[in-house]
Amino acid sequence: MIALCNPKNIRFDQYEPLTKQIAIPGDTLSRFGLVFKIQDIPNVVNDKAIAEHQARQWARYETGIQEQPEEGSLSQEKLSKYLQYAKTIKPRTTPETREEIMNYFLTLRTTGDNGTIATTARQNNDLYRLTKAIAKLRLSDTCSMGDVEMAIQIHKASLEALRDPKTGKIDIDIIFGSSTTQRDRLKQIIHIIKDMQDSNSTGAHFQDIILKAADKNIKRDQVTSDVQHLKQAGDIIEVSSGFYRVV
Repeated sequence: MIALCNPKNIRFDQYEPLTKQIAIPGDTLSRFGLVFKIQDIPNVVNDKAIAEHQARQWARYETGIQEQPEEGSLSQEKLSKYLQYAKTIKPRTTPETREEIMNYFLTLRTTGDNGTIATTARQNNDLYRLTKAIAKLRLSDTCSMGDVEMAIQIHKASLEALRDPKTGKIDIDIIFGSSTTQRDRLKQIIHIIKDMQDSNSTGAHFQDIILKAADKNIKRDQVTSDVQHLKQAGDIIEVSSGFYRVV
């Protein structure tokens, strides 16, 4: 299954978690084996290649003349037959390829300094499926080490969508809508509100929360976003206009 999503603000914001920018919920997105952010970055060579391809497509459409496939490529008919045959291939992994996948998975499971991990067991199964799919493209009954290396290379590229914009680290939790950095910040906001409500029966006023958070290098816009997040999650309540308490 393939899903395509446009970012809510037209372009991806490198400083915002992925799940805040697309309409797919984190628990659904986590079911996809590979996730990529496709960005429109100007590049003279790539832009020219795209423009030339589009020009050929329009010329073929307007003249009705079927364009001959370029040297080394397959016609649409041959490509269709090739893919149909490839689907009949059932590749098997070997002890060596299984060990290579396991070693790669274990390196990703190493916990970082801030408690982050780069993958889950579900992604490990995806590596097997991807390796077998690559072997199918070779019409091979056996997965090779080259197939594993290509699967790992593709998987590493997809992990870039899960890079925490604050720490620069790969964090699988971003796919669920909150990185380790954000979770730590939410805990700090809760502690701030809890300390203030203990000394004030009315609760913690939003402006006071902002001032206290500034002492911990938490910006105003982050406090605003985090307070809304905590309200929606039911962790805090607004007892009166601008005053909050921890539930």
